[in-house]
Amino acid sequence: MIKRNKFFAADTINDHVTRISGMGGEKAFLIEGSERACLFDGCSGVGSLKSFVRELTELPVFMVLSHAHPDHCGAAFEYGECFMHPDDIGLLYTDFASGAEGRLGYDNNGWSEVEKITVGTMADVIPAHAIRTYPCYDGDLFVLGGRKLEVIHVPGHTRGSIVLLSITIFLILIIIIFIILI
Repeated sequence: MIKRNKFFAADTINDHVTRISGMGGEKAFLIEGSERACLFDGCSGVGSLKSFVRELTELPVFMVLSHAHPDHCGAAFEYGECFMHPDDIGLLYTDFASGAEGRLGYDNNGWSEVEKITVGTMADVIPAHAIRTYPCYDGDLFVLGGRKLEVIHVPGHTRGSIVLLSITIFLILIIIIFIILI
């Protein structure tokens, strides 16, 4: 299923994961459990990703940033809070990551595979401001209800880059039962 508005397109990866593409080719992922959902990355902040996500799920949504580059952190300014590795908090507040002109330029660069319905303007850019940042570290878990996401710190692209490993409780129970039976 593909859902879209003038700024974003979403396609279903599986029953629990939706990939969201922005106008500049940037990606965000909505990962749903039975109790809440995680928005992993926030595109560039051109257009309201928060409003678009509300059309995709009725669950409460929290946000996690893989790193603080401008094509990943834009919606954090809209949500007003996010989880991220502390090594990237300083980067989030640089003009490189949060500057409105750069984020708009990223979206209007023509790299996207998503057909553009509109061209973003400065009025479409979510303004940068101080937000509440919660630290997440290697090994931390986010519990969504029937699904857990484990934080894995992978410094390199930035000092605070992370990935999330999806672990279903069902899979863990099967492994435990298998071990008991052997």
